[in-house]
Amino acid sequence: MKGKLKKPIAFLIIFALILNMGFAVFAEGDQEEGEQPFITEETAPGDNGDGEEHGEDPELIPPEGTEGDADQGEEEIDDDTPQPEEEVINNNIFTPFMMIPLGGPPQPPKYTVIYSKGDHGIFPGQTNPQKDIEYKGLLGGSDTPVPPAVQADDGWEFIGWLGEYHDDKNIEWSDTVTRNVKYKAQYQHVTIKYTVTYDHGDHGSLAGEDSNGQVVHSNIMKYDPTPEAPEVTPDPGWTFTDWSPIRTKKVTKNVTYTATFEEDDSQIYNYSVKYYKDGSELETVTGLTVPIHTPVVTSVSYSNKPGGYMVDSASTTLPYTLTADGSVIEVYY
Repeated sequence: MKGKLKKPIAFLIIFALILNMGFAVFAEGDQEEGEQPFITEETAPGDNGDGEEHGEDPELIPPEGTEGDADQGEEEIDDDTPQPEEEVINNNIFTPFMMIPLGGPPQPPKYTVIYSKGDHGIFPGQTNPQKDIEYKGLLGGSDTPVPPAVQADDGWEFIGWLGEYHDDKNIEWSDTVTRNVKYKAQYQHVTIKYTVTYDHGDHGSLAGEDSNGQVVHSNIMKYDPTPEAPEVTPDPGWTFTDWSPIRTKKVTKNVTYTATFEEDDSQIYNYSVKYYKDGSELETVTGLTVPIHTPVVTSVSYSNKPGGYMVDSASTTLPYTLTADGSVIEVYY
């Protein structure tokens, strides 16, 4: 059925184009010399313009009751009804033909936008991080789909998008859809060099540290592996916990990693208190301890002080800081 309709539709279109060009209605008096005039009501009856009378042609004589009434029988036109504008060219009258588009008003064009990962990265989080991301049927003038996140390969850095379509290259990314385009991720090789420093912190030391208590690694390329951390020796009474900030696998900036520690209450100093009365030993109390991380004795017991006696200035001054295991604090009465 569709095939049968094609020819009639084609003829209708051609006919409409011909009408649109207009047909000239030639006014009387435009004939050239020697041309026979149109026979009109004014030359009838019996006069064809040659000066001789002829018999009346009933077909050329207007019906009775209509002669001289040019308006009778014509449909009145409402002045408010819009009429096609007429154009007069060389005494010829042209009335434009109103063209009605077939299939309704024209639709805006639709385009395809594609994002490609390029040569040195992937689309992380995608089902297939290697595959192009394609958006079809986008209306011209609509917003360009948001570009996907890009993860650059080691030694490379993502720097933006450039589009291409057939022979068109280096098409700048646009936030508005105006054409078919494939945007390709662009990268640059990383040549920046960084420094990684390890610091011994407050309660330890590092193997191979310099006079500042640091181990320094210089001239490291971006995305190179982070240098191995040095061995840490914590001070007595402390335990090494980790580095701050947490070490990364790859170098991406200048950074200093500082050793952190926590108190170890299991490491202690034993000490004793020996009491004297009038210079003679009165009592010795043993089994006393303090944590090595804070080896300070701030007070002792005076419960054995004899009545009427006071603590002599020869006693050990408190608070007292222990420096080794087995220290003795002396109290004189």
